[in-house]
Amino acid sequence: MTSHHAAVIALLSELIVPSAAFQPPEPSVPLQSLTSERMETAAGPRAAQRGVLRAPLFHDAPERGSVQLPFLRFSTEADSPGPPVFLLAGGPGSTYRDDLEQRDFLRWLDGFLEFADVVMLEQRGSRTTPASLDCAVRLDIEPADPITPEAYRALLAGEVSECAERYRRNGVPLEAFTIVEMAKDFHLLREALGYGRMNLVGGSFGSQLGFAIIRADETGVHRAIFYGVEGPGNTLDRPEFVDHHVDRVARALDDSWQFRLVAGDLRNALERWIARLEADPLRGSVKTDTGERAVTVGAFDLKLMLWSKEGMKGYREPIARVGRLLAALRLGFDHHLLEAKVDLVEGISGPQGSVLDLMTFLVDCSSVPAARHRFPEPDPSHLFGPDIVDGALRATCGALDLPVIPAADRALPEAETPIVLVSGGLDGFTPPEYAQAAARRLPNAHLINVPAGDHDGWSALDSDPALFEAALAFLEGRRPAGQLPSRIDLPAIRVRLVPNWLIVLCVAISAALVGGIYRRPNRRTKSRPS
Repeated sequence: MTSHHAAVIALLSELIVPSAAFQPPEPSVPLQSLTSERMETAAGPRAAQRGVLRAPLFHDAPERGSVQLPFLRFSTEADSPGPPVFLLAGGPGSTYRDDLEQRDFLRWLDGFLEFADVVMLEQRGSRTTPASLDCAVRLDIEPADPITPEAYRALLAGEVSECAERYRRNGVPLEAFTIVEMAKDFHLLREALGYGRMNLVGGSFGSQLGFAIIRADETGVHRAIFYGVEGPGNTLDRPEFVDHHVDRVARALDDSWQFRLVAGDLRNALERWIARLEADPLRGSVKTDTGERAVTVGAFDLKLMLWSKEGMKGYREPIARVGRLLAALRLGFDHHLLEAKVDLVEGISGPQGSVLDLMTFLVDCSSVPAARHRFPEPDPSHLFGPDIVDGALRATCGALDLPVIPAADRALPEAETPIVLVSGGLDGFTPPEYAQAAARRLPNAHLINVPAGDHDGWSALDSDPALFEAALAFLEGRRPAGQLPSRIDLPAIRVRLVPNWLIVLCVAISAALVGGIYRRPNRRTKSRPS
C-alpha cells in the first residue's frame, strides 16, 4: 500500500464510522460546521454559508454509520424567495466548486439568485469530499506498443478491483455508494435547511441523479431542468446509439467545406483509417520532453483516442479537432496521429500514474445488472463496438462484483413534475435517444432539441438572453415549460484548416497570375505586323 492510499483510507476511516463504534447524532441536527461568509459572484459579493451534512451511510439503517458531505449555500436577496435551486454535478464524482472561478458560471448563479437560494452538495465519496475514494493507478502502457482491448480492460479492471479490496479490508462498506443513497442525501439536506421543495438543475450524471431524487420523493421537487439527459437505466451506452452519433457528427463536419474539400466525408475517412491501421499499424517517432520516443498507432488506439473525452464524443471544439486531424492525415501529415497517441498514453499512464475516482465505478456498477457485464457480439456495421463503448466499465463492473440496486430504481420515474429536457444533437455522452425516451415517459416534460448542440446543454439555453430568462422564469414557476422553444439552432461547426482570409488571398493572387499570363500573349498578338 502506498503512502497515498494509507492517508486516504485513514481519513476515510475517521469519517465513515463502522457500526460497532457508531454513536448516532441527534436526528434534528444533521448539519455541522456551519460558517457564514461573503463570496464573489459576477454581480459582486453574496451571502454564503458553508457546512457539512452528516448523512447515514444507509438511510434505511442509520445505525450502520454515517458520512460527512460538504455543502455550500448562496442566499438570495429576493423579498419572496421561491424554492431553492439545487445544482447537480455530473460524473459521478464531479463538483461545481471548480466552476466558482468561471465567469459564465457565476453569471448563471446570479440568475438563479434573483428568485431563490442556490445549494451545492458534494456527492458522497467523490474527490471533493473530505473522505474521497481515490485510487492511484498506473497503467503500464508505452507509446511504442499498440493498445489492445483485452490488455486495456484487464489493466484497468485489475487496478480498480485491487483498490476496492483495500478499502473493503479497512471496513469501508462500498455498497453504500449508490445513486439511491445519494438521492436521499439531497432530500436530507433539503429538509435540514428548512425547505419544503427544491428545484433541480443538472446535466449528464446530474440528470440521472435528478431522476433518482424525484423517484425518492417527488413531493419535495418543484421543477427541474436537465441537459445531457440520461435516465437511471442509461449507465451503459449502446453501440447502435454511438453509431448514430457518428453519423450525426459526419453530417455536421461534412457541411464544413474546408473539411469536405480535403478529407471527403467523415465516415468514409474513418473507415479507411481503421481498415489501414488494422492491416498495418502506423509507426514512427515523436520528440517529447524526455527525448525521442518510438510510437505505434493501431486501429484500437485510433478508436480509443477518438472516443475519449478529448475526442469526438461530446463537445463541439474536440469534434472540430477530430475533423482537423482527419484532414491532416488525408494530406499526409501522419505525425499528428503519432503525437495524439503519445497524448493518449500520457493521459492514462503518465509518470506519476493516474488518480481514478473509485466512487465513479461504485455508483455506475451498482446501477448495471450482472447480465450486462458481458460483452455483446460486435456488429461489423458499427465503427465503435463494445470494446470501445463502455468496454472498460463492463470489465471493471464484472471485477468489482457489487450488489445492484433494484430494477425499479433503474427505470425512469413516472413523475408529474414539470421538467425541461435539453438534448444536443452532437452529444455522444448522452445521445438524443435518451432524452427522447424520457420525454415520452414523463407527462409534464418539455423537450428542447439542439441539433448543433453538444453535451453542455445549459450553454444552449444561455445562447440567447431571452432563452436564459425564460428558463429562470420556468424554474421560478412564472412560466410553463411549453413557452420555451422546442428547438434551438446554434451556429454550425466549422473545420478551419487555414484562415479564410489566406484562401481568399491565394485565390486572388492565382487569379492575377492567370490573368497576367492570359493578357501577355494577347498583347504580343495585337502588336504583330500585318
